[in-house]
Amino acid sequence: MHFVAVFTGQETEAACSTNINEQLSIDNLKIVNKECSKAAKDWFSIGLELDVPADTLNVIEEDHKANVRRCLLEVLSCWLNSSNDRTWKVLADAMGCETVGRSDIKDHILKYHV
Repeated sequence: MHFVAVFTGQETEAACSTNINEQLSIDNLKIVNKECSKAAKDWFSIGLELDVPADTLNVIEEDHKANVRRCLLEVLSCWLNSSNDRTWKVLADAMGCETVGRSDIKDHILKYHV
């Protein structure tokens, strides 16, 4: 693993290149959430693409229906705690799929994390 620093104005964002097959864990929740936050309104579709069970998505919706950012955080947490394939590549593909349609996020993930 190696680190790349990206400088934008006064802020520094550290991006981490990893092996394409390296499994993410709940320890990665903060950075995964940050990378996906612009797609919060599509949290349900993201969950489906990440194979989070529909029953779980329905509970998240019921518990946090007025807060799409919290719904996204819960979806990502469920995914990262699952036995599903949890790689940056899988996440990038979910962001870029037809139902989510966030190729900008997909491209960013592939550039800085794969």
